[in-house]
Amino acid sequence: MKANFSLYDFQQILVDQTRDAYASGFRSPLLVSHTGSGKTVMYSHIADIMHKASKRALILEHRAELLTQTSDALTTFGVEHGIISPKFSPSFEDIQVASVQTLRNRLERTPRPDLIVIDEAHHSIKGNTWGMIIDHWDPKPRVLGVSATPLRTDGRGLGSASNGFFDTMIVGPTMDELIAKKRLSPFEFYAPKMNNENLDFSNIEKVGGDFVKSQLESVIDKPTITGSAVDHYRKICNGLPAIVFCVSVKHAYHVAEQFGAAGYRAKCVEGKTSPLERKAAIRHLGNGQLDILTSCDIISEGTDVPVVCCGILLRPTHSMVIHRQQPGRILRYQPGKIAYILDCVGNYKRNAIDGVWTLPNTEIKWDLNPPKRNKKKYEASHEIDTYQCLECFMVFKRGPAQCPHCGAFIDKDGREIKQVEGELELLTEQQFQKREVRKEQGRAQTLEQLLVIAKAKGYNAAWARHVFNGRKRRAV
Repeated sequence: MKANFSLYDFQQILVDQTRDAYASGFRSPLLVSHTGSGKTVMYSHIADIMHKASKRALILEHRAELLTQTSDALTTFGVEHGIISPKFSPSFEDIQVASVQTLRNRLERTPRPDLIVIDEAHHSIKGNTWGMIIDHWDPKPRVLGVSATPLRTDGRGLGSASNGFFDTMIVGPTMDELIAKKRLSPFEFYAPKMNNENLDFSNIEKVGGDFVKSQLESVIDKPTITGSAVDHYRKICNGLPAIVFCVSVKHAYHVAEQFGAAGYRAKCVEGKTSPLERKAAIRHLGNGQLDILTSCDIISEGTDVPVVCCGILLRPTHSMVIHRQQPGRILRYQPGKIAYILDCVGNYKRNAIDGVWTLPNTEIKWDLNPPKRNKKKYEASHEIDTYQCLECFMVFKRGPAQCPHCGAFIDKDGREIKQVEGELELLTEQQFQKREVRKEQGRAQTLEQLLVIAKAKGYNAAWARHVFNGRKRRAV
């Protein structure tokens, strides 16, 4: 039965902005919207518009799960379509959902589309399989890219100046706005107070800006490290359905075994796991037959698993794409759900932006052609001006007189975090903004300028006088 093809207000705005981009002369817009915001529904709606106008559209997917997911969405909304994959017979509908690997071998038999939709568009660059498909037809079809993370794993952009295809970017609501709209779930983020001394990555090589996974195994795949993750899971979100993101298939099996030995029902899903078995595993995670799924890359992007409440990060990465995509699997909305993200390997530090450590809801000013970054600058440790509540142990930025979480009053001088190896602490977005606040404070030279900052930040005027008088004392 055909479902009503209605969009949420923000989805309709993004679809309208995409249409306006084409009308303004752009050929390849990139639609950027957070994981869980309904990108599949949006481009399915656009495909429906193409179908009704008797236009051809190709929707490119790079994994079997995404192929099926998109086909299911089109079917739900009554959009007739074919599937280009070895497991399906060829058909002649105007709308085709295509495996990029299969389409590459069938280009000569595929009619020129009017529009190519690239799901998970951060994979597409000139010269790779996606690029070969886009460049095959002359004149080139229009292109629509869709991604939550519009950059490549090596940090390069997706614009034409970065060897990409896209000429404009359309950006959706912030994560906090989507949480307020009940389209994403609120979350709590836990991370180490310091890097575990057992996690020494100094000798791990990098390729394309990220760690060589085969070399990470020797550092991460240890019973002590997995045991610590098991302990934190038991302490923070015991029994909630969880996904563990691992370094390798071998590591994923070992992690599943160790969770199993601790009394949890755990299963590993990997590339050789059949699609039916993967679906069954996700279903069992939802109905209580499984507690834990472990995976290497299979559930890192695109997979829709809203029932999952906990994500355990055991794959160190310098890739902002991976850093954002993995927690995104956990944030899909369910009524009453709070998502728990246990960053056991400190990726929030490793993927700093302008020196600010990043939580899932840290907003990034995406750029189609970003400047090359100095990796050493972004990998460096940054002192954080934070305190820890003695009652609930929440960590927050200096300033409030009461804990933002439980309301407990804070000592005048606060309580500086003690660096304890192996423990996880609750982190908030507030504490990652010190750098910008300090820079702004440093630029203020007069008491009047400091008073303006105090008013904007909600500080007492006494703060401005304290800072100003402190500078005068140091100058004497």
